[in-house]
Amino acid sequence: MDEATARSLVAGQAEALVALSRRLSQHGVGDRWQGPGRRACEALMVTLEDDLRTEARLLSHTAHYGGVAEVRAHFG
Repeated sequence: MDEATARSLVAGQAEALVALSRRLSQHGVGDRWQGPGRRACEALMVTLEDDLRTEARLLSHTAHYGGVAEVRAHFG
């Protein structure tokens, strides 16, 4: 795998995580139930969305700044 392909692969995975985060935000909890369980679920969804965005940023930085050896080692 050459450097451009590896970087493109990592960048694509970052974009996929951002898209997943957006879908979770749009379709997460719904409005059919209320109460403490819903609030707890919403809080966990927000945390999950933040985690996905953080991982997407890390992947994006790896794709942009990582050397060939680092990117290749990540995908073995």
